[in-house]
Amino acid sequence: MENPLGLDHALEELTVEARIEQTRLCLIIADIDFFKYFNDTHGHQTDDQVLRLVGRTLDDGTQGRDFSARYGGGESLAALVARADSLLYKAKEPGRAGSIIPICKIPPDFSLFQKPCRMRKADAIIATMIVLFTDFGAAGPYTGQMTAALHKTAPHVPVIDLLSDAPAFDPQASAYLLSALISDFPDGSIFLGIVDPGVGGDRMPVVVKAAAQWFVGPDNGLFDIVIRRSNQNDGGAWQITHEPEYLSASFHGRDLFAPAAAAIALDHAVPGEQIAVDALRHTGWPDDLAKIIYVDHFGNAMTGIRAKTLPSGTTFQISNTTIAHARVFSDVATGALFWYENANGLAEIAVNQGRADEFGLSVGALVTVLTPD
Repeated sequence: MENPLGLDHALEELTVEARIEQTRLCLIIADIDFFKYFNDTHGHQTDDQVLRLVGRTLDDGTQGRDFSARYGGGESLAALVARADSLLYKAKEPGRAGSIIPICKIPPDFSLFQKPCRMRKADAIIATMIVLFTDFGAAGPYTGQMTAALHKTAPHVPVIDLLSDAPAFDPQASAYLLSALISDFPDGSIFLGIVDPGVGGDRMPVVVKAAAQWFVGPDNGLFDIVIRRSNQNDGGAWQITHEPEYLSASFHGRDLFAPAAAAIALDHAVPGEQIAVDALRHTGWPDDLAKIIYVDHFGNAMTGIRAKTLPSGTTFQISNTTIAHARVFSDVATGALFWYENANGLAEIAVNQGRADEFGLSVGALVTVLTPD
């Protein structure tokens, strides 16, 4: 049977594994009643034998990756169970030594796990993940600096760099792109969205809960489409009022928004005051944006139009070029320009084995939608 330090290490490893494998995890504490009285009456040598016997009994109930250890006082033992259900049932069988009490059972879709109080507060909870969506670009120190700020407060929370080349200085195009990308992530994910040309100005720093996700960033429309397409009855919005000890004029992503995202990941209260969600809406924006909002590494040009909203036979026109629909690349000749529904549900303009951006397509280009009569 391992010592308390071994339990700490196993708890961290098995928690991560349970999240990846979507399995249940349970922590069980076993405490021997009246142990001090037994020790005073029969002596240390006899109580050590009792501890070994109870420990073996607990070990007998574990299997595979399950883990047992001493914890707390000499009379306390713990079991960390990678496959929780079987041991919980065994714990209820009559005649088992000790009083075994399950204190935490984590279903696969639960996003927070409280570690033992022996560990530092900053390490106490593992959240689903923090997802970065920025226009910082692949070069430069900014993504790394913001990730370091997250790690400082929440070192065990996974950080996913989803996109660092969102349309630069363009919250509107970024809003339609962000909305198309969030469905890949589990409920409770925290999106740290920084497309913030007005940094240091009078735009509000906000936290939004929508579509079962959290969004942290500037109130400049970046989260408008996510809010619009979500069930607002299950959401909310907050103005961040917390003032960090140091706040640069030009890097709120690192100094203000990253600490707020980390606080939410650690299950702390949102560092701000609740406001009406409607206060964040940009009512002049269309439901679908007939513009190019992103050009990827292959030169494919994504529009802000959801493909499912377009009737069969729809074509696009850009300048003097008409672009017909195809289901997949191989349906058209090599070098042919066409549009299709991409993997994120957006209408995307592409060239089979070529680059659509060589046809003059760039972020912000207007797309004329021609539907059949």
